[in-house]
Amino acid sequence: MRFVIAAVGLIAVVIVGVVTFSYLKLSAFEDKAAVAHSGVAIFNDRGSGIRNDNQSILDETGWAKDFVASTQSSYAYPALELDINFDLQAPEKTYKQFRVIVEPLDSYKFFCLHQVLSSNGMNYAYYKSGNQLQLMVSAKSEEFLNQVLSQLNRYEIKYQIDKS
Repeated sequence: MRFVIAAVGLIAVVIVGVVTFSYLKLSAFEDKAAVAHSGVAIFNDRGSGIRNDNQSILDETGWAKDFVASTQSSYAYPALELDINFDLQAPEKTYKQFRVIVEPLDSYKFFCLHQVLSSNGMNYAYYKSGNQLQLMVSAKSEEFLNQVLSQLNRYEIKYQIDKS
């Protein structure tokens, strides 16, 4: 029973769609035929319009005929913009890479380590090898790195700078 109801509903929707499509196509055809016929006026919803009393202008050769025959769109697609900047400043001092081996850390000590390095503007990466945490740290000099890492003593974090 449900199948029959669904089939009837589908057939009704298809019929309505075909009728609507046919009406729209025929009305567009009639509008084009009315515009081409001489002496027909086209009005917009404000009451003003264009009157096509002089069909002979369109039949003549010239800019009017070319304008009517053109298929150029009245719009253009936006162009993509590309912004290129060249940084002409001298590069900053080069940073040296250091490997720092840190004792096993709990989450609080790891947070403290991150805060100390970040607050001093140091870039670092870490990886865990066994129980040891190994840091690759970029620093201006070894003296600066020692100053920053000395702050870790406050949090009882043991570290060693690997010079190999």
